[in-house]
Amino acid sequence: MPGIDTLSSVGVSDNAVTDLHNSLTGNQIMGKDDFLKLLVNQLKYQDPINPMGNTEFASQLAQFSQLESLQQLNTSAENQLVLDQSLNNSFMINLIGKGVDAYGNNIKFDGGNTEIKYSIASKAEVKIKIFNEDGTLIKTIDQGTLKGGEHKFTWDGMADSGLVANGNYRFEIEAKDGDTDVTSYGMISGIISGISYDQGSPYITVNGELINLGDIISINDGNG
Repeated sequence: MPGIDTLSSVGVSDNAVTDLHNSLTGNQIMGKDDFLKLLVNQLKYQDPINPMGNTEFASQLAQFSQLESLQQLNTSAENQLVLDQSLNNSFMINLIGKGVDAYGNNIKFDGGNTEIKYSIASKAEVKIKIFNEDGTLIKTIDQGTLKGGEHKFTWDGMADSGLVANGNYRFEIEAKDGDTDVTSYGMISGIISGISYDQGSPYITVNGELINLGDIISINDGNG
């Protein structure tokens, strides 16, 4: 926005300029009210021997119009932000109780069978690698050759050293077509039990894990 010295003082005496500046709010950045006040006072106190020219006056009116447009744009943007946040909050609340598939590779073993879901881009030889919370590889499971698409595998909790303890684990997909890596990603499924915000970013809670909205693949009614 324009500063106090943006407006030209052509056609105005030095004393008048001082009075005009002192009449402003004292802010270094003028609002449109201050801008208009200074412009009107310039016309009021201008030197009749050296009045403001039409070109100068038109230029200052253009500056005022530009300032007003910028303030209106800023107000509009702020209102739109509030509206977007309100709509986003309403959308998030409606997600609770819905079923979801999302990108992810964390799993939880609770003594029973644990389903692992993943997707591969095309036909590939697939191996599932399971890691404990410390990042140690505890089991590699050969899935054989699979066609492209989504796949499921049930892990019984067995590691190379025997049955694992209840807790959190992580899996990775190794998919290859000969010596070429095939694009793959892990998936997690569950019911959305809550929503939260971290530094302004929205997250859903699924199986006790926070998931960014951008990681959601699909949402269903929670019954299937």
